[in-house]
Order: sequence, then structure tokens, then C-alpha cells
Amino acid sequence: NAFKPYDDARIAARAKLDDALKHAKAAAIQPMLTRLTAKYDAAVKLATGGDYATAKTMMVEVLADAEKAIQSANDSAKLALVTGTLDGAADTGFLPAAVIAATQLVLDRLKARPEAASAKADLTTADTEMTTARAGGGGAKAALKAAIAACEKADEVMSQHRMLEQSVARAKERITALNAHPQKAYVAALLAPVETSVNGLLAAATASGDHKAATTTLEADFVKLQEIQALADGYAKYLTTRAEPQVEPRLDVLEKHAHRYAIKPAIDTIRAKLAEAANLVGAQKVDDALKRLEEVRTIGKSALMMADMRANTPPSVADVKELLARPGGPAELDAMIDNLDPSAQGPVLRVAFEARFGCKLQVVTAAGLPAPDDPKSLRRYYDLMSQLPPGHASGNDSLLIFTEKGGGGSLYRGSTKEVVMNEGQDAFSGEYGFGREFEVGGQDDAAKPTDTKPVTRFSWNTLHEVGHAVDDKHGFMKKNGTGATYGGWVRHGGAVGPVAQIFADHFKYDRGYIEKYMLHNPTPQMPAPTGGATPEDWESRRVAVTSHIDMAFSSQKPWNSNAQAARLTIGGKVYQESYDNDWHSYDAGARKQGMTGYQFRAPGEWFAELYAAYHIGKMKPSHPAMAWLAAL
Repeated sequence: NAFKPYDDARIAARAKLDDALKHAKAAAIQPMLTRLTAKYDAAVKLATGGDYATAKTMMVEVLADAEKAIQSANDSAKLALVTGTLDGAADTGFLPAAVIAATQLVLDRLKARPEAASAKADLTTADTEMTTARAGGGGAKAALKAAIAACEKADEVMSQHRMLEQSVARAKERITALNAHPQKAYVAALLAPVETSVNGLLAAATASGDHKAATTTLEADFVKLQEIQALADGYAKYLTTRAEPQVEPRLDVLEKHAHRYAIKPAIDTIRAKLAEAANLVGAQKVDDALKRLEEVRTIGKSALMMADMRANTPPSVADVKELLARPGGPAELDAMIDNLDPSAQGPVLRVAFEARFGCKLQVVTAAGLPAPDDPKSLRRYYDLMSQLPPGHASGNDSLLIFTEKGGGGSLYRGSTKEVVMNEGQDAFSGEYGFGREFEVGGQDDAAKPTDTKPVTRFSWNTLHEVGHAVDDKHGFMKKNGTGATYGGWVRHGGAVGPVAQIFADHFKYDRGYIEKYMLHNPTPQMPAPTGGATPEDWESRRVAVTSHIDMAFSSQKPWNSNAQAARLTIGGKVYQESYDNDWHSYDAGARKQGMTGYQFRAPGEWFAELYAAYHIGKMKPSHPAMAWLAAL
């Protein structure tokens, strides 16, 4: 709505200015055109900044001034004709009446203009020279040329004066508005000298004839007026902001809070920043003062949140998310949680957990019924997950639900993007070991854990299951798992024919029988001997291959034993059933870089175990997986 009137005025001004710029005598009025073009550009700049009202006023002025510039160009054309006539005529002492009349017409038009007083000296000179020209005689021709020159100079001076007058009028409007500003007293000392300067500019320019100097002074005054306006508006905003409940009044709320002792440093900081803001305003550094008030607002909000949390009053999810969105917000929330009394952690931790990690928290019984929150467990989950990089436990679309369940094992469900934990409290959960000789003995030195001191299953499995969510987010093992660097994993699933063929070739027994046995057919039909094998040899081979398969079944947990994995190795690959009817193979040599036996159950477990080892501090910097884990 504000733009449309401005733009209508701009279009009209642009068209008229273009007409003036294209005038045949544009060169004769070039100073006027230069000023008008600069004024047009200044108006566009004001509009770009949103000051459509002032920009519209200036465009209306450009239109009127461009019309006058065209008239000046027309007059210049007439005077040029007169001058051409004079230059081509003999100096007889008598001038043609038409030449005198044409010059007088231009002079009379100039004298009739409202700003004629600004060019009084030049107009007087033109009058005097015209009198001499009319009288005739030897000086008539020179007098008429002098009159023409005086008219051209007067036209230029009046153009300068008119534009100065318009600018002075706008400056006075701003001064009037500032004198009516609610905070005029705050800027009175700065405004007074500017007002005096603006009020005297036209008279000074008329007296000296130096409109250029007056224009330069006025431009400087406009800059000061903008600064004064910003100061007045800023001070008004300062007073309003300071009085907002979340700023200075918040200090009184904090000082009266039952848990004020826990937030005393914040209270002291708020008091100091309020005093600093007042000093800055006194020095008319309003922007800096407003910054201090915003700091007070931020500190006050966090302090009240902290005090309320200690009173076991949970903050809103919106407030926590606002805190998390600030620079350093996650660390600030973590510090708040660190300083909570254990008794205040239940409902507070639930809100903080869901906001911090962006997932739904549910605590249920073994039957899936709602159960009370366990603050100690929630706190340990929070501590472990808050130490992970952004995007792992927080902001991970593959971690939408976090469930603590009183029964069953800990796991990750990719279908629902859910971590399920069942380890009880950290202090009472079992131990989880590293680098055990029977599991991964004989590793390369670079791959051995930093130490073999066990950690709690609670801590390990929390990181392990989040590791599954990270793997799911990146599709890491799907993209990389077959590479030698990542274990050389191949999933065979229930399509065990190729693996059965490998077993058949190795044990020299019937593939069909082996395939059925691998899929848990307990009594496959016995095949007849082939290849000239005796019945005794054939049975011996059957016992050997079925014993091998029995040892590879998931029920035997073949991943947990180095010796068992070695016996299952054929052609440098370990073939095993990772889950019921879900077969995998991996490079036997990968066990030399193992951290735990469970790492070798399946590709996802290989990733999750290494992830947990890295983030719980059990992995040496020399471990081959260190670089890509750090880059996730």
C-alpha cells in the first residue's frame, strides 16, 4: 500500500527526467540534470530502505523540477537563437525588436518565479543590460549578450535554490517530528544545533550565492537527523524493552525464588548488565544498551528455567527448544542437567530428554504398559547421548522413539526407528568386557582396546543401540559393508544355495542335503553316495558337514569365540547363521581388528560395537576404524 503511490510518482518522474535528459539543449542545463538524477537515485534508495513517504515526496519534486528544467532548456534554445542572430549581424548600434522581445520574455519569466529573490543580483544585472541594449548605440550588442549570460546564470542559481529549498523543507519536517517525539528530551541537545543550521541555510545561501556549500551542509545535517531519529527511537525501545517482564522485572522474580541460591551467579550477572545498559544509554550508545538487555533476557530465562527445574517444575518443550536453538544452547542445557538435585530430575529430565534429542521417550513394563520414569536411568541416558556429535542422538531421523522396557533385551528396530533399552539401572547392570582372549585374542596391537577394564552393559548398550540408529541414518553398512576395510560382509539371508555349494565342495557332500540342513530341516532325505565314496566315507562326510553347520548356527553364538570362528573359516571367509535362517559371511582376517566377539555377529553389530567402543573411549587412536568413525 505504501509502495504503490511512491511507484506511481517514480514512474512519472522518471519519464519527465528522461525527457529532460534527451532535450536538444540538455548540455546547456547539465548541472540541473546532474542534480535531478542524483535526487532521483536518492529517492529510490530511500524507497529500498522502506521510507516510501519521503521517497514519494522527492519523486513529486523531481517531476516538477524536471518540467522546470525543460522550460530552462527551451529558454536556453531561444537565447541561443538570439545569440546566433547577434553573432551573425553587423554591430550597427540598433538591435531588431524581435531579438529584444525574445530576451525580455525569458527575463520576465525568470523574474516571475517564486525563487527569484535568490538570483536578485543576476536579474538586476540582466535588467540593467537590457536597458542599455534597448537604448542602442555601440554597446547594445554587448549589453544584450551580457543580459543573456545573466539570465542563464540566474536560471542556474534559482534551480539550485529551489532544490535546496525543497530539501530544507524535508529537513524541517523531520525536525518537527523529532520535537514531537515522546523521547525528545533524550536528543534535545543534539537536535538544537542541527535545527539552527537548517533554519539558517536558505538565508545564508541567498546572501552568499553559494548554494553548493549550503547543500553540502544540509546533507551533513540530514545524516545527523537520521542518527538523532535512530537514537530517539532506540531510547524508546530501550525503555519499553527494559520494562518487559522478561527483562528487569525478571530480576525481582529470580531474587525471590525459593532456589535463588542455585542461580546466584546469574542474578549477579543480570544486575551488572542492567547497570551497564543504563551507563551505555547515558552515553547515548543505545544499540549497545539494547544488546545488554537482550543478554539479560536470555540469562534471565535460563536462570528461571534452572531454578524452576530445581523445584521439580519442568520447563515447556518450547522453552527448551528455544534454549537449544541458541549458540551454545545444548551445552547450556547439559550444564543445567548436571546441576540438578537427584530429587528434581524425574519430570524435568523427561522434557529435557525429548527436546534435546528430538525423540519420543516412553517407559513401559515388560508387557508394554506405562511405567514410572526412573530418574537415575534417564539421567545416565542423557549424559551418554549428550556427549555424542550433533546428528547422532540429537536430530537423527532414524531415532524417533527411545523406549526403556522392563523385560526383554536391548535392541534397535529399524522399522519404527526405535531404540529399546532393558538394562535396569546403570549401577546394577552387568559388566561388558573388551579384548577378551577367547573372543578376539591375537588382534593386531593397533586394534587392541585402550584397556580391558569392563564397562556396564547399560552404558555400552546405550551407545551400541544409538550406533544402530546412526548406521541406519547413513545407510553406512549397506554402502560400505562388503569392503575389506569394513569386514568384507556378505548377507546371504535364507538364499543359502551358494554357501551350501561352498560347504559341499569343502566336505565333498551333497549340496541339496546341506542346503536343507542349513535351513533347519532336521531329517532331510539321505542322498546316495557319489564320486565312488563308500557308505562309511559318505556318512563320515555327512557327520563332518552337519557338525560344521551345527557349530555355525546362531544358537551356538559362533561370533563369540575366536577358536570357533577359526574352525568355521573356509577360503578365508567365516560362514555363520547370524539370526534364524539369516546367514552371513565375513573376512576371517577382520577378527585381528576386533574389539569384541559380538562385533562379528552381523554387519549392523560390527558397526554398532565399533561405534560404542569409540565413543566410550576404548578405542586406540591407532585403530583402523578410528578415522571413519571420527568423520561420521
